[in-house]
Amino acid sequence: MAKTCQDVFNGALGLNVANQAFASMLPSEILAQLQRAQSQLFIRLAQENRFFFANKQTLNSSNAASNRTLDLGTLAPPIERLLHGGLILPSGVPVNVVDFQDQGAELAPRGYPLGLVINEIGSEWGATGIVAFNVYYVYRPADLDPTGALTQAVGLPDRFSIWLDYELATYFNSKDIGRPNADPDELKRLAAFQETLWQDILQYCDHVVGPMIRRFQLPISARSEKA
Repeated sequence: MAKTCQDVFNGALGLNVANQAFASMLPSEILAQLQRAQSQLFIRLAQENRFFFANKQTLNSSNAASNRTLDLGTLAPPIERLLHGGLILPSGVPVNVVDFQDQGAELAPRGYPLGLVINEIGSEWGATGIVAFNVYYVYRPADLDPTGALTQAVGLPDRFSIWLDYELATYFNSKDIGRPNADPDELKRLAAFQETLWQDILQYCDHVVGPMIRRFQLPISARSEKA
């Protein structure tokens, strides 16, 4: 049975008796924090493990003779990260994704991204008409409705969803100006619980099919430190 936002809220309240002061918190505030927490976790997962939270979908391009577009924003579940070589033409050939300002960086067939839309260069995707792509990508949970109820399901598997309990409890701690004096070690405890669970998630993802075996090291996007 899928864990709901209400279940997470109840779990976070139970992590510290002082959290009962937040029992009447507005659903919109709770949902905003859970949305942020889910997004952050899946960003980390997309960087650390490329294939466990991955999906394959067929997606059609626009209908034209050239300069067609492919809107990755219509994928469901939504995209977090396109896998390298993950745009496959009906012929089985992958489209090389290049920078708009360096379109000659790869051989044809190519496309350049503008937001979540991949744009064809010339007519390199083939004959006139709609092109049905196979898209391989790492997904993220669907966004929570910020104006909805706490009956919405969270996007994490149940066995790891307590991560969100810890995250929401950390938020409670930050809102309670007296907490650092009343319980100075709470943040350390919550961080330690989350780190242990994070390692469990990574180990589980690796155990399912075993470690990835490849002949080369794929690059990953570095976490930005810019404001």
